[in-house]
Amino acid sequence: MTFQIDEPCKAIIDIQLFNDGVEIPLRGNPYNVQFEENSTKNWNKLHGPLMDKYVKSQLENMKNWIDEKTEGVTPTPEKDVQNNVQNLIVMKDHVDEVLVKNDKTILELDSLDEALKMLHKEGLAKDNQLRASKKLFDNYNVLKKSAKDTKKTIEPFVENETDKNKNIIKRHEDTLKTYTAQLKQKEFYFYNTGP
Repeated sequence: MTFQIDEPCKAIIDIQLFNDGVEIPLRGNPYNVQFEENSTKNWNKLHGPLMDKYVKSQLENMKNWIDEKTEGVTPTPEKDVQNNVQNLIVMKDHVDEVLVKNDKTILELDSLDEALKMLHKEGLAKDNQLRASKKLFDNYNVLKKSAKDTKKTIEPFVENETDKNKNIIKRHEDTLKTYTAQLKQKEFYFYNTGP
């Protein structure tokens, strides 16, 4: 697909596939692009320096994110989630982020892999970058499994804390109702207005 813009602007590209007369959005859709005046000519090339920069930064960003989440979802004795609510919340947040962002993460990994394969065909990507991409897929699959296992492990503790908090809220609401009822019986609660 090619397109041309006559003036500098930001654009949203929405690509729809037609399957039996039904529009299906392309995976990762919509795409955002920005056209700038006086940009370097080879920036627009598919095999240009921006693609190389994207690949390198994505390899690093995805590795860091997977490493951070792997550490976050891995239970250790220091993360006493049974007795420490803060640690439980942090671990649950990491688990939820991995599971909720699954489709987005797979899309980013697939996009990175396809970009590397394309650059490799042109002799612009190194073999170690392709191996790093494969390793990211492997590490992400391990992370996803670990997140699911950790979710099962911490679920009873999460439910226990949820029940505790519901009881605390209920007691607080009862206290407020009692206080309001007692307040209504006080002399100063009643007042008269007018002549």
